[in-house]
Amino acid sequence: MSEGRGGNGARVMVREAACNAIAGGSAGVISATVLCPLDVIKTRLQVYGLPSNLSSTAPPGRVIISGFQHILKNEGLPGLYRGLSPTIVALFPTWAVSNH
Repeated sequence: MSEGRGGNGARVMVREAACNAIAGGSAGVISATVLCPLDVIKTRLQVYGLPSNLSSTAPPGRVIISGFQHILKNEGLPGLYRGLSPTIVALFPTWAVSNH
């Protein structure tokens, strides 16, 4: 027996909802990945304060650049992405349901 028109409509709605959830989750993952280095630097500035090697007259952007250089020099590229995995695991469901 065929399901009729109602069954097809429900499948389309489920497929559309799944596509929207995947798109929203993917957008969140991309956003978190791009912004993670800035978040790492922000968190370290909050915890440790300003680096002592910067003068008080240094331009504001210099703090961020100095943070990038320090992390890359001492920890390499993975240091810029500390905490990315827990962020993605914790927030993926939220991104999936709220970004469509």
